[in-house]
Amino acid sequence: KSNSMALLTSFMDNLLDCLSGIILMTSSFIAKRGIQKGEYQQNIHQSMIQKKFLYSNRFENLGVLVFAVMMGTISAILIKESVEEVIKISNNDAETMKFDGYSTGVFIFNIVAKFIMCVWCWIAAKRSDEMVETLKAYRDDHRNDTVSNLVGLIGAVLSSKLGGDLRYCDPIAAILLCIYILINWSVTAIEQIQSFSGKLLGQKETNAFLIKMLCTFEFDASQLKEIRSFNCYESGENVIVEIIVKTEGSVGEGHQLCQQLQDQFEKADGVERCFVHV
Repeated sequence: KSNSMALLTSFMDNLLDCLSGIILMTSSFIAKRGIQKGEYQQNIHQSMIQKKFLYSNRFENLGVLVFAVMMGTISAILIKESVEEVIKISNNDAETMKFDGYSTGVFIFNIVAKFIMCVWCWIAAKRSDEMVETLKAYRDDHRNDTVSNLVGLIGAVLSSKLGGDLRYCDPIAAILLCIYILINWSVTAIEQIQSFSGKLLGQKETNAFLIKMLCTFEFDASQLKEIRSFNCYESGENVIVEIIVKTEGSVGEGHQLCQQLQDQFEKADGVERCFVHV
């Protein structure tokens, strides 16, 4: 039996991983029930849309956001507990540190397992077209766990084996571990919030994206007189494209060109929806 705060932090982190995994898997499952990429036009022109969610892919990002909030909350709680432990040590009210070989083995096993899972999630996110945000979230979480558990192990060993002023190493290691987790997931939460809010991409990045897309599309360029405006807004892991164009020819030909551009943009990687205005 161990009373190490670093070990407790590691245990709570792993427990929360299991709970958050349910959240991420649920959000990914819901995402598959909605309209998938490239199917918007054929669905919205139906008299009754069969799918339940129009922008279901955002559920995956919502799951990551909930995950980040949970990680931040538990980290804040454990920081409080660790600070109280530091106060107890300074007042000589703390219990004797217990950290045996079994506890060390658990820590080492956890570090190795987390590192392997981090590498696996990184490879899977590179190769997969589905659940990319979920895999990235787990990759980052396992990476954080590998580093933080290593720090926690060092702190626990120093505190239990050497004693004296080094007793502070265990709660301080737990505090550092929690702060590291809190900062990382706070950054992730902010990124997800900005994405949901429709963050406008930079003009340089937007122009490069427009040139790349137009060079690969098949359409009647003679009908396109001018692109008056081109903007991209973040929407989860994808972007929403909004274009204002000036066309040649009749109104019907102009609308046909707009439909061609819209269809091809929505089939492009990284684009959720495209709106073309004449």
